[in-house]
Amino acid sequence: MQTCGRQLQCIRPNLLRKSDSYLSLPLLREWFEILVLKSSIHKIMRKLLFFILILFSCQPDEGIEENLIQIDLSSVKESVDNLSDFFSSIEYVMLEDSDNNPLVQPYKIVSYDSLIFVEDQELDNLLIYNRSGDFLFALKSSGSGPKEFNQIEDYQVSENSIIIKDNILMKFIEFDFSGNFVQESKHQLLSMNFAKGNSHEIHFFNNVIQNEPYNFLTISGSDSSYSIPIKKGFEDIVFVHQSGFTLNRKSSENFLSLPFSYDVFNFGYEGELKKRIRFNLNSLGLSEEERLLFENQRQEPSQREFSLMIRSFYPVGENFFFNYTSNLQNSYLGLLDSDYSLSKIGKNPTNDLDGFPLILVPWSYHEEGLILKLPSRRIAAYISNRSPVEEIKSNLVSFVKAHRDEFNSDRHVLVFLNR
Repeated sequence: MQTCGRQLQCIRPNLLRKSDSYLSLPLLREWFEILVLKSSIHKIMRKLLFFILILFSCQPDEGIEENLIQIDLSSVKESVDNLSDFFSSIEYVMLEDSDNNPLVQPYKIVSYDSLIFVEDQELDNLLIYNRSGDFLFALKSSGSGPKEFNQIEDYQVSENSIIIKDNILMKFIEFDFSGNFVQESKHQLLSMNFAKGNSHEIHFFNNVIQNEPYNFLTISGSDSSYSIPIKKGFEDIVFVHQSGFTLNRKSSENFLSLPFSYDVFNFGYEGELKKRIRFNLNSLGLSEEERLLFENQRQEPSQREFSLMIRSFYPVGENFFFNYTSNLQNSYLGLLDSDYSLSKIGKNPTNDLDGFPLILVPWSYHEEGLILKLPSRRIAAYISNRSPVEEIKSNLVSFVKAHRDEFNSDRHVLVFLNR
């Protein structure tokens, strides 16, 4: 596996999962065929009927009137240098760890009200913490039977609901915020990310062709439609997206930054495609041909500094944060107003709130800002030759006092940047 930055992992065509335990597509198909052959005749007929229905009902929607929003980064109202230009305070949270409920490799992180949900990519468990980082309970990949799941391809959190998509068992399984089983249902789609509404589902296929060469499928009742064709040459070039769909809880609209592109797609509260938000990175941008040459042959573009994609796009309050990085390890953070006009942008903003050298590559978001992730050993190295200065805009001093003995124990720290 070739790693592309801290958040997105570049997966070659025959890989489907987001860790080294991925099943190859041919193996997965073989596994599925064996499973079908071992099933009873009525199950075979039911699956055949399903695929026939998919084939004829999920036709590409060519009639979508796409609202294209062009964002030219040279039109920025304000170029900023400091973190305080974006945020008013910082809160550090240590995630509790134990032998009984270890957190090995945190991946997708969701902040919902007073709870923090963390997927362990290594163990395929979902751990739930309170806002202080105290462990509450875990949903563990325990098996292949009823009320169990084997793998977390993606998950979604909404009001008292946790839905896990298992692409090995081909099912959705739902729990409440106390960890109680609610329901489960079968699915037949090997999508990598999903978003469920009250009466619809949106699926993202991440450049892997299934039935039709499109990246998105919206299912609403008995109606289904594909959208956004997979670009020629990008077939099976897969980037695992650690955030997946990001939800604006006020509008119930979803956003997804398309990996290996400068596009972000906005889906309405009924699952319909509403907008394509396209960023013009000017001198840092590459053509599709240059991106393909870089991906397939590692042919360097002519310019010294370039960026391959918009790494993240998060709805926060009435605004939108976006981030992209360059090959020179520069990180750019930008802010859009509610009408998608470009408000401000910063290159490697300095942390003037408490002085800790943060790497500003957002891992997730919350209602009031962004979330960074860092290993506790980075804090140990920082405090080994200096004492943090008391700041009213950060809890770093009290955080260090409370957890000083834990920083060398490979713990995981979340950094909440607050507007």
